[in-house]
Amino acid sequence: MPIRLAPLPGEALDSWLEAFAERLHTSIFDLVRSAGVATRWKTLRGRKPWVHHLGTDELAALSMVTGASAGTLAAMTLDRYVGTGLVPDRSARGGGRTRWWRELTGSRFCPRCLAGNGNRWMLSWRLAWSFACTHHHLLLREICPACERRHVWTRTTPPPGSPDPGDFGFDSSRGGAPVCTFPLAEADIVPLAPEEPVLRAQHQINATITALLAARHTGADLAPLQQVLDDLHAAARAALAALRTSTAPPEPITAITHSLLAPDGFPDHRYHDRVAHVAFGTTAAHLMLATGPSAPDPVITDWLAHATAGGSKAHLSRLLAQWDTASPELQGALLKRIGPHLGSAFQLRYGIATSTPRRPRSGNSTTRAASVPSLFWRGWALRLNPQGRFDPLSYRQALSMLLQIAGLGDLDYTAVRDLLGLPSASNVVCSGFTKKLRHSGAWEPVLAALGQLARTLDEEPAPIDYGRRRRWRRISAAALDRTAWRAACKHIRYRTSERQERFAQLHLIELLTGSHPYLFREPLTLSPALDGVDYTAFVFSLPSQLSAHLHQQAQTLLRRLRIEEPVTWEPPFDRVGTIAWPGPHPDDVRPEQLWALARAGLPRSEIATRLHTTSEHIHLTATRHPQLWTRRRQHGRSPEPVTERHGTALLSEHELRGYIDQGLRPGQIARLIGCSHQRISKLMVGSGIGPRAPRETLRGLDPAWLREQYEDNQRSFTDIATELGIPASDLARHARKLGLAIRRGVAAHQHVLADHGGPDAFSATIWTVFASRGAEQRITRLLAIPGHPDLNRAARHLGIRKAILAAQVSHLERDVGVPLLETAPGPDGIRLTPVGEKFTQEALPVLAILDRAGDDTGNDPQS
Repeated sequence: MPIRLAPLPGEALDSWLEAFAERLHTSIFDLVRSAGVATRWKTLRGRKPWVHHLGTDELAALSMVTGASAGTLAAMTLDRYVGTGLVPDRSARGGGRTRWWRELTGSRFCPRCLAGNGNRWMLSWRLAWSFACTHHHLLLREICPACERRHVWTRTTPPPGSPDPGDFGFDSSRGGAPVCTFPLAEADIVPLAPEEPVLRAQHQINATITALLAARHTGADLAPLQQVLDDLHAAARAALAALRTSTAPPEPITAITHSLLAPDGFPDHRYHDRVAHVAFGTTAAHLMLATGPSAPDPVITDWLAHATAGGSKAHLSRLLAQWDTASPELQGALLKRIGPHLGSAFQLRYGIATSTPRRPRSGNSTTRAASVPSLFWRGWALRLNPQGRFDPLSYRQALSMLLQIAGLGDLDYTAVRDLLGLPSASNVVCSGFTKKLRHSGAWEPVLAALGQLARTLDEEPAPIDYGRRRRWRRISAAALDRTAWRAACKHIRYRTSERQERFAQLHLIELLTGSHPYLFREPLTLSPALDGVDYTAFVFSLPSQLSAHLHQQAQTLLRRLRIEEPVTWEPPFDRVGTIAWPGPHPDDVRPEQLWALARAGLPRSEIATRLHTTSEHIHLTATRHPQLWTRRRQHGRSPEPVTERHGTALLSEHELRGYIDQGLRPGQIARLIGCSHQRISKLMVGSGIGPRAPRETLRGLDPAWLREQYEDNQRSFTDIATELGIPASDLARHARKLGLAIRRGVAAHQHVLADHGGPDAFSATIWTVFASRGAEQRITRLLAIPGHPDLNRAARHLGIRKAILAAQVSHLERDVGVPLLETAPGPDGIRLTPVGEKFTQEALPVLAILDRAGDDTGNDPQS
């Protein structure tokens, strides 16, 4: 054909073919048919396959007819974008789909461009990411203002008497209805200021698409550029979802809506691929990510998160499902914003307190469980236990379960319990612990420690396979070499027994598995009530020689099983960053100080009090630094003989005062340094630092005053003796000599109202009722009974058994001397008697006094 027409830069193939056909005064169908391109009329009137793809033979034939090169023609089809995710890959199974937005069924257009280039259409207008014309600074159109249809296909033959072919192109229906002839170049426009955020967003999109095409041409990696569009698309979808909520958008978002939308909002909320939707969402995403995905705009991020979630923690936890294609950096930044509002379990799963929060992974639970013991490492549990607030054993269970779910999304507490070999009750402890940790202000450091430790264990697993040790019976039920144990005990002259041998076996298994005998399987399970205290004392006082022997037995067993692992292991504390540990460091207690107090005969609790720490801390130090067993210790003798030093006192006044400041009594000081109790007492009296002798104090004590304090004011001997500075036992003996009626059992405790005015401040009935322990609870439950049809219903409401409630009511009625409750006829049920009404009126102020006293001291007034 001698007539030629050069395509415009970026023009779509169908637009150029129609312009070419118009130049030749023919139809596009005849033009394509003359090139030998086989097609069907229905398909031709449909999506026009040459818009998307032309084969090599078809390109060659069309090139011969039009004079344009095959490469030029191929670049004018949507094949130009195949492989970038911008258009579907038609060769893929199922036809493929676009990576972002929904594929357009037609083309958008710029009325100014159509007016200036003779109604020639650009190929980029068929991309969903195109929403603004950066040349004319206006929003693209996609709907004909006359027929309100998208540009789906153009004419194939010009109707008689029609105007210029480019002036129409909207078929009002797919059934052959009359063609719309509205001149699209005259369509209304939405102008945009040159510095409008919408135009800046379109410039960024255009630059990214250009880089994508260049990278595909050179064979470079497309993933980084596609991730940029992934982030923009995820944020854009979130912005569109947030705009449909009642949450007010921030000022930058409001400015976008004023630029793009009509006063009544979007014309249609059902479709997110409309040009106004895409423009708004992409611009909001551009503003949010202007400083990069790792540091998004906090105002817009908060709006997107909380508007979408609606303030619900459950919705917040599912929020990231809408950001599944976003980069890890963007997801992490979003999590940092919404993390404080998530529940405890979700904070752990998403790693909120780590440097890079991310969505939880799946399929890694078994690998993680191999690095986690059934009970959390003792040193870590100590450092994460605020002021010894929690029971160590239960707390270690909870920490192991929380560590197992940290960063993982395919586990619930029941599955975690099974993986860690914990008893069935363990699946209910975690929520209670996390709630208490929040109240104590220790949840943040615990969350940070567990999240960071979980990451490091995934990257560098523990050198011990705890999962294997839990599964293998030869380890989880390891047998003690009793012959070797007895030989080791005999060597150091340590008296052993069958019960201690059982304890030694249990401790051997505890070393190997990281569990505790309370959690072992039958028949190895240890009863806390029967043997718990004795087992704890056995481990606490285990000599260093026997402790090393058990470690050696454990190591021998592992070698026999061809397991090259250490017997025990604990992660170093530097595996986590700098956090404010809520508990003490295990090394804060010096072993020599601990064993000095232990040799003085102090129990663990007393030693912990003297060293200002917890019993668990003392026990951990004792197991890590066991005491050396000596023959002299076996016979109860001190390692050092008792001698006078150059004729002077055995202890200097300074040394003696140091022991006294630690809270040691004369007998304990005597056992510690190896002398008699009398000798220490004489030294204390001679130094002027000893307490006044109890005999002298009692000799000058007024019997009437003692009777008043003990009988009338209901004070205990312990309380009175503390005031006098003498032992309570001496005061009790003196009281018996004076003929005082000694109270026994619970009656020996101080009256709960003794510190609130004594018997003169209250009626005789109130004083008698509150003389016995538990009176406050009994009265509180009495007040809750009226209004119920019977005691059974009242007990069920209080959560106790009927027998308990009836016994408490009977106790009060015995103290008062008359019935306090009666059953009324009709629906009223149980009610107070007149005496009961009067009694409760007197008791209510007393309860208020005790409540205030309990709040001031932080204790239960009845305890």
